[in-house]
Amino acid sequence: MACSKTQRTGFAYEIVAENFKCTAEALTVMDQLPVAQDQHIEVSRMRLSQEPTERTEQGILKWTFKLAPQEKEVIASRSRPPTPQTSPSAAYGTYAS
Repeated sequence: MACSKTQRTGFAYEIVAENFKCTAEALTVMDQLPVAQDQHIEVSRMRLSQEPTERTEQGILKWTFKLAPQEKEVIASRSRPPTPQTSPSAAYGTYAS
């Protein structure tokens, strides 16, 4: 039986937008996910609670909402990329040797 040298590190975050005004408001939320610029780096796909309205190849995500007064939208994201023990700083992906 072979020993595995891969350890998994996960991370999660939430973007919370809430309308405290007395009128409905249009809102655009933008975020950026990691995108590998090197062919030796493999970036794990993020799990999003809501699909973005737009997504670019550069990892830019955009959501558009119309929030009623006191309404709240939450966008949750999480990932658990494999990280080789030899590269503990590779938080967003894997180095392939």
